[in-house]
Amino acid sequence: MSKMRLWLAVVATTLLVLIVLCVRGLPIEGNLFALLPQDQDSAVINKAIDHYNDNVTPEAVMIVSGDSLEQAEAAAAAYRQSLMKTPWFEQIQLTWSIDQQVSNYEFWYPYRGLLLTPEQRESLRDGRFKEMAQSAVAKTYSGFTGVGGRELEGDPFLLFRDFIQSSYQGGGRIRWNDGYLTAHYDNKYWVLMRAHMAAAPSLLNSTQALDDIDAAVAEVAGRYPANQLSMSGLFFYTATGMAAGQHDISRIGVGSLLGIILLMLVAFRSLMPIACGLVAIAVGFVMALTVTVLVFGQIHIFALVFGTGIIGVSIDYAFHYFADRQCGDEHWQPQRAMRGIYPAISLALLTSALAYFSLVLTPLPGIKQMAIFAVVGLVSAWVTVVCCFPYWVTQPSSSGVPFKRLLLGWLRWCGFVAQLRHWLWLMPALAVVVITVFPGWHVNDDVRALQSPSLELRQQEKVIAAATGSRISTMFFLVAGESTEEMLQRNELAVAALLKLKQQGKLQGFRALPVPSQMSQQENYQLQQQLYAAESTSVMDQLGLESLRVSRSNAPVLLQSWLAHPNSESWRQLWLSDEELARGETVYSVIQLYGVDNKTWLEYVDSDIDGVTLIDRAGSLSDMLHRVRTLVTGLLCVAYAIVMVVLAGRYGLSRLPQLMLAPVASSTIALACLVILGVEVNAFTILALILVLGIGIDYTLFFAETKKLELSTLVATTLAAITTLLSFGLLALSSTAAISHFGLTVALGIVVAWLFSPMAAKQISPAVVNRSQSQQGQDA
Repeated sequence: MSKMRLWLAVVATTLLVLIVLCVRGLPIEGNLFALLPQDQDSAVINKAIDHYNDNVTPEAVMIVSGDSLEQAEAAAAAYRQSLMKTPWFEQIQLTWSIDQQVSNYEFWYPYRGLLLTPEQRESLRDGRFKEMAQSAVAKTYSGFTGVGGRELEGDPFLLFRDFIQSSYQGGGRIRWNDGYLTAHYDNKYWVLMRAHMAAAPSLLNSTQALDDIDAAVAEVAGRYPANQLSMSGLFFYTATGMAAGQHDISRIGVGSLLGIILLMLVAFRSLMPIACGLVAIAVGFVMALTVTVLVFGQIHIFALVFGTGIIGVSIDYAFHYFADRQCGDEHWQPQRAMRGIYPAISLALLTSALAYFSLVLTPLPGIKQMAIFAVVGLVSAWVTVVCCFPYWVTQPSSSGVPFKRLLLGWLRWCGFVAQLRHWLWLMPALAVVVITVFPGWHVNDDVRALQSPSLELRQQEKVIAAATGSRISTMFFLVAGESTEEMLQRNELAVAALLKLKQQGKLQGFRALPVPSQMSQQENYQLQQQLYAAESTSVMDQLGLESLRVSRSNAPVLLQSWLAHPNSESWRQLWLSDEELARGETVYSVIQLYGVDNKTWLEYVDSDIDGVTLIDRAGSLSDMLHRVRTLVTGLLCVAYAIVMVVLAGRYGLSRLPQLMLAPVASSTIALACLVILGVEVNAFTILALILVLGIGIDYTLFFAETKKLELSTLVATTLAAITTLLSFGLLALSSTAAISHFGLTVALGIVVAWLFSPMAAKQISPAVVNRSQSQQGQDA
């Protein structure tokens, strides 16, 4: 009793600490890159990338088709009006006033003497003054440029005009047309709209958001059936994924919980086992979460979810206690029952804890957190069962064992098969052969293979890319500098390199901050002065100009002045460092990329220019998953070695093949089934196999600690297997590929572990079967 009171006091104190942590704001990390080791440089870069992602996540693009431009504009206006009635859009911009272009022109015009495109600067550096003068005259007289006399007086070489037109290098067929951004493609007219979402999607609001948007779209589609609306943006992908997750939770989570409760009611015909089992799991969760946060300062969502699943398996200890009670007679005693099951559940805890603790050897912080979380949770649940259950549940069971004849029949079958158990090793051996030679064997660490994006969203994105002629890439360049001047200089070097790639057809386009560095502005000023000195008289004569209004000021345009101007609003997502600039820290900007088919050429830019880094989030995540899979595969082998050492020390080398049969068979046969089914193996598959090992070894030890096949042990392992299938196996029904593969692997492994675990018992006891048959309890 004193041990129980002491333990409950520890739990209560820990709970108070957790409450304090929650009140202060529980630090939960959701960034997958936080699973990787973080040095100071990568942490700063990841912060900048997160800032950029925060900038672009609310942005969305919409495009509406029509047989005529007027029809497309009318349909777009109707869609905009309907969607703005929902609470999910802060702004949808349909028209772009000429005043915006005029305002942009007026901001840059006073600085025209400092501005040149990279091509202009290269020509002037080469002294091609006459060539540029002739080009300006030809453009003026071509009749297509619409150049006026007043514009020529201030910009006779059309340098400023070209600078304004070249500030956007995204490519594509979108054009400004009487206030609208339009395109003509596939014999249809298309009108572009840009949206800013009002709220970020979450598990709580995603389904409602999608329903509201679908209803708004459907209302307009009924009036404009011939006009197609396509939408693209991170909001829609995230909301769709979270809605699928919400559906999984409601369908799988609730179904799993109800199934487990129903199972325990059928098995024990009492609410007491349910309450006690849930208390043990809750204690494990509270202790694990508190210790992990105190040790690491935070907890990764990956460690929280996976570790919680492992702790849920600790209900097996409770099942063992209640199964012993269920199969006992009227003389059953709680303390004697605990002494009987103590060696089995203790050794099961030891082997599982060692297997999971081996993950601490990994250099990945998130995996270390998972290991600590799992071990602390399992130990805490075990202590709760050992110290508290004998005082909480003290009376013998008044109900019999459900499905007793079926279970006894399985015991007899196991007793027969146990005589041939050495031959059962042929099955995992055959599984290894299948894994080795089957053509369906395939490892895929690509993060895109773990997602199940909406086919409708992908189709809409393809429509937008085809109609606009522009495909924004998920890759981008991050440009760093110790000051804005250094960052802008590096930005210019990257832009020059990307222009060459664009001219060579290796890149469709890009979008970078248009503000030149002060060093370039001063060079531009000197180059323009040389051009005017050499060719201004000739150009004036050819164009019939009497005078020029040349900019004589060399006062530079500053990045912060441009960012403060209203016309920079659509560009501000490329600037990431307001706070860092104020603190004198490294500043960052982004260069967006369009139409990337091969990133090899981009990697040359990354390697050639200091401070310019190519960010490929999908590629980096895939590399991370490859590293995790390789590392965890090695740790899985280490875990098996640890288990073998413990079992050999406890039972001797002679029984080792018998005891390792179920753990080895569960992993190899599960993996072979995945190969046959064509399921690709990845990091989540290997993590599932670690879970299978931890659970499967428990079943084995429950039987190994009995001198003969006992009905109570079979009842406990059967209930444990069914609850695991309900809690993890049902994940195979998830619409998310990664979760589905994880659940399928666990389901296959647990079934095999349950089938093979009775082979760990030394012998079958006819006395047990006969005694059970003589009892009055009948099948439920």
